[in-house]
Amino acid sequence: MNSFWDSIPAVDALRGEGNVEHRLVLPLLRALGYEPYEIESKYPVVFQEGRLGRKPEADFVCFYGPLRDRSNSLLVVEAKQPGEKLPPGKAQGESYAQNLRAPLLLLINGEVLEIWQMQITQESQCVLSIPVTSLVSERGNVERLLNKTAVRDYCKSLSFKTMAETTADFGGYEAAELRRMSSNRLSIARTLRRAETTVQLATLETTHLLSEFSSGAIVIAPSGYGKTTLSHDLFKRAIEDRCRGKCNSLPFDVPLPDLEQSGVSLMAFIQQRLSAHNPGVTPAFFLTIVREIGVTVCCDAFDRTTVGFQKKLTTEFASLLRDYPRAQLFIFSRTALNVRLPSLELEALSSEQVRELETVILGDGSAPTFSIVGMMSRTLRSLCVNPLLLRLTLDYWKREQGFPRKIEFLFRSWLDSILECDPTDAVSKVQREQALTALAKATVAGPIASADAIAQLEDRGIPAAVLNELIQCNAVRMTGAVVELVHEGLADYLRAKAFAAMSETDLFREIPTLSVSSDSFFPVLAMAQLPSRGLQSALWKRLSVGRIGVYLDALRYRFDVSNELRQLDSERLSLNYLDDLIDGIEIPLAGFFPEMHASAMEWLTGVSEAALAATGRARADPGSLDFKLHAKESGEPRVIVATPELPGTIRGVNLDTVSTARASSE
Repeated sequence: MNSFWDSIPAVDALRGEGNVEHRLVLPLLRALGYEPYEIESKYPVVFQEGRLGRKPEADFVCFYGPLRDRSNSLLVVEAKQPGEKLPPGKAQGESYAQNLRAPLLLLINGEVLEIWQMQITQESQCVLSIPVTSLVSERGNVERLLNKTAVRDYCKSLSFKTMAETTADFGGYEAAELRRMSSNRLSIARTLRRAETTVQLATLETTHLLSEFSSGAIVIAPSGYGKTTLSHDLFKRAIEDRCRGKCNSLPFDVPLPDLEQSGVSLMAFIQQRLSAHNPGVTPAFFLTIVREIGVTVCCDAFDRTTVGFQKKLTTEFASLLRDYPRAQLFIFSRTALNVRLPSLELEALSSEQVRELETVILGDGSAPTFSIVGMMSRTLRSLCVNPLLLRLTLDYWKREQGFPRKIEFLFRSWLDSILECDPTDAVSKVQREQALTALAKATVAGPIASADAIAQLEDRGIPAAVLNELIQCNAVRMTGAVVELVHEGLADYLRAKAFAAMSETDLFREIPTLSVSSDSFFPVLAMAQLPSRGLQSALWKRLSVGRIGVYLDALRYRFDVSNELRQLDSERLSLNYLDDLIDGIEIPLAGFFPEMHASAMEWLTGVSEAALAATGRARADPGSLDFKLHAKESGEPRVIVATPELPGTIRGVNLDTVSTARASSE
């Protein structure tokens, strides 16, 4: 530490702001007792100024311990290049210090050093101003004002400053882990449901996990529900609680697939994580820490390890809880496991949580965000109780300023996360999807017997062992002697995909009697995968006898058949476009609003009891459609391919613009 005071660089050797920062400021801060992990360079400072806001950076901010918040900020440093005046820097630095509630501001330009101190009255006062050449002679005053311990003690006299009582024995490790976690996705508090139904409080917020379960818990949730996010949040909160003196237990993040790859035991793995930052922590000393201080261990992705390793892990978990009473263990898994800990189920997002997560993902902190959730289709909104699908949808909105038109990509992402396996094991993934499709088709009417499920797989040449893999993936649930899919939405997707893969002849035969349930995604997903205009038209007629919400969502997410239409000559193209146009009016009127049919026809044609007809012409290049709607005369076709003429209302559509808008939204 004394080496800095013995070798302060000469003023003429400090050229530029970077030189001042690296050759003068950083060595000075280290000499004043700040550890490297307590010094943050280019630290962002957020000011709320109208809707735009601004996010400038302080050159340096010094904290007490590993936390990075207002409660632990000690010192803001603004560095300027030699010759640059300090007063402008003072105004800028003071605004940073006030925003961060840092009691000290250090201004330095390589020639002059000023220390501004926040008083009890919350007004700043210059308490020292000296030439840099006087640093050695003024060392005592500089240390008295800026030394880490001195600043920490000064904070106790300030009513606006509530310092967290940190436990700094492992500050380097904790700071490194907090820094690593800072890149994780933003998140919100979630709701957990206790598996023990006799417990008075059946649900609790995830923010209460650490305090409510002294020995830990098993958190169970399907893929895409945010287990990994929750595991990281819990780990970060455990570090912050320790730093604030709320507990002594030392936290560890253990991704279980990484543990399996390491080839070492759970205890050896976490000891090595700690000793990387604290080399003095030997295996023997680490066991003393676990026994006397305690550990909080967050183990994520249990189900992504091999079956053999899971058995070994279960034994290690039991030993940890039995031999070390101060240990707190949280395990995150898709399915229950045989460990003597309470089981908690992570619930789907509530309406309030959907809005809260939307604000977190779409907002930048500068102003309230306008909610787009209410603009979602019924189908999309019902999917977005799944955090994975909500994030995918909101990320799409951020890129495209619209909702995805190809809804299949959401289900494909969901399915891939469910069937996750080793990237190099393509065969297992294909087999799992084939098996899940077979079971989805077999369980349309409800669960089936486990023997029937095995028979379904064997009939398709799929090993029966794949059923165990699907259960382990939490894609299939076996209750007693019956089998069903865990996610009915994915089952609908697989059924629709298999349905759309049938021959066109079979599809035309099946569609008129197709089951249309308002609670199922199947009709919408079938429309999203039917590859021809004729098949889509047949399905639209069928959906008109159901609920209008399903009809409109099927229309919204239909498979794009524009390439098929581009292959037609002008005559056929015109017939198809105008025929679909008439169907788009008459089918929903007949199916959903029959009492409005006469009024609509009179408004469109001037004749209340008329059948609707259209005259017009479509062109492929450039894409355009000119048409007029009119009453169908006796013996006249419903579509007349010709240039529309007055009298009547002639309408025109730029099909290239419509096609471009649709493509951009997809």
